[in-house]
Amino acid sequence: MSKRYIPQTPNNDFVYPNNDRFEYDEEIVHEINNNVVSGSITNLALSRSGSLLRLQYTIVYDRNGSEPFVSVNDFQQFVSVHVLAPNQDYFKPWRMIDSRAQYLGPAPYTYTDNYSQSISVNRDASWVGLSEWPEGEYVFEFRIQGLKQNLIICDTAQLGAIPTPTPTPTAFSCTCQSYTATNDSLEASAEVEWTSCEDGLTISNIIAPGTGIGFCACIGSVSVRSGSATIEDIGSCTPSTPTPTPTSTPTPTPTLQPGICVTNYAASMVPCIGGTLDEYMEGSIELSAVTPAAATFELLVGYIDGTPSGNCGNPLVYETLTVTVEAGQSSGLLTCPYAPFINSNGATICTVDFVTGDYPICCTYYFLQGSTMSGELVDVDYVDCAGNPQSLTIGWNSTPHTYYVCVQAGSMVINELAPDGEVTNTGTPCN
Repeated sequence: MSKRYIPQTPNNDFVYPNNDRFEYDEEIVHEINNNVVSGSITNLALSRSGSLLRLQYTIVYDRNGSEPFVSVNDFQQFVSVHVLAPNQDYFKPWRMIDSRAQYLGPAPYTYTDNYSQSISVNRDASWVGLSEWPEGEYVFEFRIQGLKQNLIICDTAQLGAIPTPTPTPTAFSCTCQSYTATNDSLEASAEVEWTSCEDGLTISNIIAPGTGIGFCACIGSVSVRSGSATIEDIGSCTPSTPTPTPTSTPTPTPTLQPGICVTNYAASMVPCIGGTLDEYMEGSIELSAVTPAAATFELLVGYIDGTPSGNCGNPLVYETLTVTVEAGQSSGLLTCPYAPFINSNGATICTVDFVTGDYPICCTYYFLQGSTMSGELVDVDYVDCAGNPQSLTIGWNSTPHTYYVCVQAGSMVINELAPDGEVTNTGTPCN
């Protein structure tokens, strides 16, 4: 608690220089309340029954002489509980699954100085946009509430048994280095060979005229078998998870695998290696599973040239990006030094369309939650799984305020998102 003194009206005295003196015949102060709430959360536990999650915890709330948070409908708020389920990853605020308050009635209020209670609450999985509660580690954020400041307490709880890690099999290893290989010829192909960091196998790659590739290889194993190519060492790298050692039985040449689809595609402006200006256009593809053979995709990107904050309502310039997902990978990235140069002043990317590819695009569910605040809207455009363009606006004047929509990967465009609104890709496949 602190005090701020307020002076009285000056006493004008005819004797110079004391003709403008402040007098404190009476102490006038403004009491400032600097206290904050305190408390604790203990005995956190989880159990599950069907689609219901039972959360148990003990809260101790101490107002500590601070000013309480009282809502417009005369409830003193004590705590709100927010959760992030296993494998969920999105920005705050997390989903709120519980809150505690006390009804105070009309003024004058009787504030509660402390509050201690063991609490059990059952919640359906739809509260966090899931169809069921998965086993794993849940992350909780408890906000013990005061008028001017909240006390944030974070904790975790395990639902189900903690999985026993399986021993990692002994794998091939070597010192890995990242390389680029650029075909010096504009007419003839070049062949480059190297030893894989993952399994020690020899890999050979044909490079088209005037193009290049990047790869991670055992240090010192890169060689040019035919043609003319420039090999450049660009730093250390880490190999992906090793694949099982092949048997001596000959295996057929890998082919594309049915059932794999594109879960996401995107484009962005990036600087080239060592640069600072976003002047190159990068493209990316993500698949639902590892592809056994190299797969190629084309993206059509519409953009405003020469500015990082252009108006997408103006006529667009278009660039076609060819992105390759290499065999044994589930994602591909067209980036520097092979990404196309756009403009030294950057560009604004407005649209990204999936043109063609070796795998079709997937469809996943999106969870849309509008705001109940007047005038605040969630407004989105997307393409449904049948290929039809859709527009949806929800908010304070719509019922219901939440939707699940089936959306083609990469087609969701958020036009307006209120502070209390939410657009989340649940990752659940749909069709």
